[in-house]
Amino acid sequence: MIKNINLAGTWQFAMDGDKTGIEKKYFAALPEDTISLPGTISMAEKGTPSDKREIGTLTDPYLFEGYAWYAKEISLADEDLDREIYLHLERTRMTKVWVNDTLVGEHDSLNTPHRYRLTDDITEKDFRLTVLVSNVD
Repeated sequence: MIKNINLAGTWQFAMDGDKTGIEKKYFAALPEDTISLPGTISMAEKGTPSDKREIGTLTDPYLFEGYAWYAKEISLADEDLDREIYLHLERTRMTKVWVNDTLVGEHDSLNTPHRYRLTDDITEKDFRLTVLVSNVD
């Protein structure tokens, strides 16, 4: 039986314009800023305000290029530890996912969902989930 857990809500958030967060181990702690998901960096008014107007494409009122870090403390029910656990991400750019300090994997596709199997990496019902989205190019 499939059980979906809605992760919408407030997430810890950090912008990493220099793309040094992997080396600095941003995944090892919760960032200080927050963002509401689902949503975008621009919708949350993060980044640099822009008065630029594009023709033929969407125009974001706030611009950011670099790595965007999202982290959340998750608490599962005891019985969930006996299930297969996946993280399913849609409509995103290149992503990397960590459970606590362990890199689970990465995906690089703009047109297919990113699906991460977390089962082997979640050993306790309370854990930190970190998602890096590469907001470049």
